[in-house]
Amino acid sequence: GHEWGGKVGLNWQPFSATPPDPPRKAMLLDPATNKPLPLPPPHGNRDAWGVPRSWGWAWPEMFAINFGASMFNEYVRQANFNQISPRSFWANLEEGFNFVANKFKTNQLIHPFNGSTYFNSGRANGLGFWASTLTALTGAFVWEAAGETHPMSYNDMISTGIGGIAFGETTYRLSSYVLDNKATGNGRTWREIGAFLHNPVRGFNRFVSGQATRVEGNPSSPYDWHPPHYYTSLDIGARITGKGESISDSTQTRPVLDIYINHGSPWENKRRKPWDHLHMAAQFNGSDEQTLGRFQIRGDLFSKALGDESYSKQAITFTQYFDYVNNNAYEFGGQSLGVGWMSRYRPTATIGIQTRVDAMAMILGAVNSEFAYQQVIEDQEPQREYDYGPGAGFSLGVMGSHKGRQVASIYYRANWINVKNGSVYNPDTDENGNPSSGYEANHFVQAAAVSAR
Repeated sequence: GHEWGGKVGLNWQPFSATPPDPPRKAMLLDPATNKPLPLPPPHGNRDAWGVPRSWGWAWPEMFAINFGASMFNEYVRQANFNQISPRSFWANLEEGFNFVANKFKTNQLIHPFNGSTYFNSGRANGLGFWASTLTALTGAFVWEAAGETHPMSYNDMISTGIGGIAFGETTYRLSSYVLDNKATGNGRTWREIGAFLHNPVRGFNRFVSGQATRVEGNPSSPYDWHPPHYYTSLDIGARITGKGESISDSTQTRPVLDIYINHGSPWENKRRKPWDHLHMAAQFNGSDEQTLGRFQIRGDLFSKALGDESYSKQAITFTQYFDYVNNNAYEFGGQSLGVGWMSRYRPTATIGIQTRVDAMAMILGAVNSEFAYQQVIEDQEPQREYDYGPGAGFSLGVMGSHKGRQVASIYYRANWINVKNGSVYNPDTDENGNPSSGYEANHFVQAAAVSAR
């Protein structure tokens, strides 16, 4: 007789154009010296670190992060909003976007961190900035539509998607600064751990792919690894805060840690890809309601130096801004785009003066409302104590330096937010019979700082 058989299955082949690697030993070792050879220069299907560009790995990893988060909420947190199904997906798409309540820290900090993992699913799989941007926005939309049974949220989409781009590219650049593919031994181990802490998705991918232990070359361009004009400032001290009518009423003294990181230069950079110049500031407050009281990022999507090529005095930038401020005085956060104009002067050989003017459009801002109150209802999330809306603003800054080190600065920033979804719980209905979204308002938020070192 005859026997016939058949098989139906799925063979997953990520659609990357990367050709198979040559034998690892032949590629990495110089036959004459038996020493490691550097990576080949980047080409069309590898990034600067030699990672194959693969959408076929980047997007499944983004989907896996979403699925893992949903399962964590369902089985570990035992949350009541993760009984997801195709029916809930369709219901969310039919209802569309709304504004939702959540803690300020969750919406304005945790969600951007989530977005950064989507973004770095692209970056860690060889995708560039813009392709990873698309990955972050897609990941945010997938979560809003299919990650939970809550209605899709305008504020979460913007915080996760756009905030995740700023958060993600910053952590990618900082992890690159930590890494060294030529390092060995304990030094290599600690560098890989440090990179993982900066960027968990990238650290995980390096471990799984074996790149975390391979000895090979580093990127040929310093802007992908150790850019010129990179510096870190660490300030440790005491912070005095008060709640009274005068500056000395009801004061408390607490420890404080400030971190400032500058990556690249708007004047000196020879390469000007997105985020080749960025600035990050973070403040950690001890014994306070919020340990992380401030986290702000500014990254140039485009920049151009003007004037003399040997020493440009002016520069113009198109910049993305990420703001998170959460202390006992006020809450303020949002995602913005804007333009910056910078100037620098040298009155003497050792003294320098820099100025910066920024005008920004806030895509969506959040600020606490003095009219808000929280209802105490068992097993229900509290009402939001902050308002949402788009806005605009500007900032002015002057910095003085001596022998290249900052010694004094003056800074002022003002923002206007036009509230489109207010925080106050209002049981009334609007003209269409829908529940009211809270009071409309206009907020004017100002911040000023003077510093000397």
